[in-house]
Amino acid sequence: METILHLKDNGRRIPSRNGEMVEVLDHQIVLPDIEYCVTMCERRRFNPFYACAEVSWYFEDTDDATFLLRFAPSYKQYLEEDGKTAYWAYGPRFVKQLEHIVNLLYADPWSRRAVISLWNEADLDHATNETKVDVPCVTQFQFFVRDQKLLMTTTQRSQDMWVGFPYDVFAFTCVQRVVASRLNLKCGAYTHKMGSCHFYTKHEGKIDYSIRQIVQSGCEVMPVEWTNIADMRNDIQHIIKGCGEVNSSCMKEIIRRHEENERIGKNDSN
Repeated sequence: METILHLKDNGRRIPSRNGEMVEVLDHQIVLPDIEYCVTMCERRRFNPFYACAEVSWYFEDTDDATFLLRFAPSYKQYLEEDGKTAYWAYGPRFVKQLEHIVNLLYADPWSRRAVISLWNEADLDHATNETKVDVPCVTQFQFFVRDQKLLMTTTQRSQDMWVGFPYDVFAFTCVQRVVASRLNLKCGAYTHKMGSCHFYTKHEGKIDYSIRQIVQSGCEVMPVEWTNIADMRNDIQHIIKGCGEVNSSCMKEIIRRHEENERIGKNDSN
């Protein structure tokens, strides 16, 4: 929420193709401990079912978003005319490259070359000529091994702090966990760099309400602890399917709070 407050105090109101927004340029956020990656506050409710579905979809290495539409029907606005293809899909842009990252860092732990580019020349052409509905917001992943820990930096050309940021951080720290596991390392810091850091003014009412609630009662950052990658993968699949035992006690609590918020929301609307 600190970045939202920074946007409120220092952001510039500018037009965009998706409506007016409040923006600061070249902003970054660092999570020293990636377990603390889920924020729980009023009006910005973290949906663990969607979050896990998105991670699973990325690792399926597909641009067919049919599966994801079950959890987020609004995704349809970002798909091509066939109603299922996500041109910008991250999975096909990074999954196959992870093996090269692991091999590189295993051979040279001090390497500065462990980079995955999610943006290419064709994306720039599509952005210029508007021949695709959308292009990738994430442009790069970079990994470092320092002090026997795996660090990760994500670079985004554009970041909606209100809608996308909570899910992006959850998903990409899962990527960090996978690579760290392959290298038998613990995870170090996660850094999220944004060219355009913004929120849309159409969400400003909800943002202002959340700020008032945080001033009154605070905003809790929930840890997501997994002992190993097998537990993470099992939990993600069990959460998506709505059955099976969830290993992470914190994920259980996040689900409980989400379901409680959903019930409160339904009662408020009746």
